[in-house]
Formats: sequence, C-alpha cells, structure tokens
Amino acid sequence: MFMTVTGLEEVRQTLGQLAPRVATNLMRTVVQDIASKIAKEAKAAAPVRSGNLKKSLKAQRKKGSRTNPQSQVKANSKKAGPGGDAFYWKFIEFGTRNMQARPFIAPIKQKYAAEMPRILRESFGRKLEQYLARQAARAQNQ
Repeated sequence: MFMTVTGLEEVRQTLGQLAPRVATNLMRTVVQDIASKIAKEAKAAAPVRSGNLKKSLKAQRKKGSRTNPQSQVKANSKKAGPGGDAFYWKFIEFGTRNMQARPFIAPIKQKYAAEMPRILRESFGRKLEQYLARQAARAQNQ
C-alpha cells in the first residue's frame, strides 16, 4: 500500500444532515472513486517490464469506521495473474543500494495530497447531485 484516501471534515458535516446510512454510502463511494483515479494514474506511470506491476495496482476499500471511510491503492494483489505479486514496487519507487530510484508514485501522491480538499468537495457534490436526482425520479414514478 502506498496511499490511503480518507474523508474530509466539512464533507462529513454536510453528510450528517442526510440520513446516516445514505451519508455513509455516499462518502464511501466518493473515497473509493478517488482511490480508483489514483490507481489508474499509477498504472499509467508505472514502468513496464513484465506488466505485473501495472496489473497489480488496484484500489481497494478498507474497513475504516462508519464516520471515516477509507480506500487504499495497493500494488501487491495476487489477482494480477501468475507471478503477479508486485512486492518489488518499493524497490522501483525508492531504489536500493544497487538500483537508482525511479519514483512513479510520489508525484501522483503529491499532486493528490495538495488537491484533496477540492477533489473531495467536487466528487461529493457530483455524487450528492446524482443521489438527489435518483430520489426525485423515484418520487415522480410513484
């Protein structure tokens, strides 16, 4: 794992005004969407030799708590296929005594860390609008 995405306090306050279950589900979806975008960018930036590293980069939900949904981007999934465990991402990212570092994750992490409050607000706004539109459509159909 190299980056964890968690919720933003002001988004949580807005969610508190909705039903708790709906609020939790919306925030969980927002956090997972952001982690998926980060994983997609990491795949695009990852160096390719065998392709296992790119295949193994995945966004995954973490248990977290009801008030603190979490997702993480992992690079060691066995689901990448035969020999797909990319434990060596750390060696590429940080280098070793015998190998120079070739960071492909740090730039993405810095970009998202600086923009996280804005990204969370915008993503949450979109998801909330979609939810409210679905509720309005259901109300009209009944």
